Amino acid sequence: MDLESLLMKPMPRVVRGNDQRFHEDPSQWKPEKPLGSATLWKYMSFSKFMFLLHHKALFFSLVRKMEDKYEGFIQAPKQSDFEAESTVYQILSEMKQNTIVCCWTKSEYESNVMWKSYAGTEGEGIAIKTTCRDLLESVDSTAQSKLTLGKVEYVNYDQNRIPINDLAPLFHKRIEFRSEEEVRVAAALHFEFEGPQIVISPEIEKNGGLYIQVDLNKLVNEVVVSPNSEPWFNELVYRQIEQASLKVPVVPSTI
Repeated sequence: MDLESLLMKPMPRVVRGNDQRFHEDPSQWKPEKPLGSATLWKYMSFSKFMFLLHHKALFFSLVRKMEDKYEGFIQAPKQSDFEAESTVYQILSEMKQNTIVCCWTKSEYESNVMWKSYAGTEGEGIAIKTTCRDLLESVDSTAQSKLTLGKVEYVNYDQNRIPINDLAPLFHKRIEFRSEEEVRVAAALHFEFEGPQIVISPEIEKNGGLYIQVDLNKLVNEVVVSPNSEPWFNELVYRQIEQASLKVPVVPSTI
């Protein structure tokens, strides 16, 4: 199945309407979009980096398959709001089943926390450095108009409610994750209903997401090798990049 038939255009808009609990109409809420020149990082293991080099594709994870059980979390309506919100709540909960995201860290500098969390502690990890503009422009042209890029907002769900629309659950996370400084690219997949259940492509279901083709020479501004890496590993990374005809600098971590 081709990419055109897998992605929806644009992401569906589902809202309750005007809500006095928010300063603005929640239907107008959109994630804050960083400047095109903003620096983004993606930390990964060497095996995932090799997959990226050979397949020239970024992995977009199904939100419901991600490790944090609060991903795409939608707060249940309070009793006083139940009649007005329950239908929208149900629709948004179902939409979570067919949404994919690709996550990056926005920062001018490396993050020791992110190295440890996503690239391991053995000195054999990789970080890709790019910009918001280059990330979007590198993606398969079929998908570009169907993607939403924005900064994640970190909130205390016990104290704050987020706008009730389709995008807000994807771009809000628990306050405990604020050190990630995350920027996401999100898209909605085409789906079918079988009774009350949403059904998507079996292949996407099996993989836990979708691979989208990218232009690596546009995407990758720099490859950073993890802290404490050995010289042999640095050489290995350089050779693999050379074989992939990727013309980007390979530099050691500053940590």
